[in-house]
Amino acid sequence: MMTKNQVMQSTIKAFKKKEQLELLRRIPSLIRRNGLVNTLAYLEKKNENEIHTCFMKVIKEYEQAEVDTLLLTRLMYQFAIDLHLMVTIQKKEG
Repeated sequence: MMTKNQVMQSTIKAFKKKEQLELLRRIPSLIRRNGLVNTLAYLEKKNENEIHTCFMKVIKEYEQAEVDTLLLTRLMYQFAIDLHLMVTIQKKEG
């Protein structure tokens, strides 16, 4: 079973393109405005497989812990913010 940080570290390297960094920056506001399910559907529709897969791995972990829907949405919102910050830091470091 992977932790949230392990999932984050394993997927950070996949987000090198500028468009994906911009999308990562927008995901927290998408979750806040449209909800988690609609945001995941949007990622799937946009064919952003790396980001979608990353989010689904974390969601699966939270579902196994029997986290309720509202808390799951809040946790994924925070995860999106953390992921964007980690990718931005990694990109600046080289």
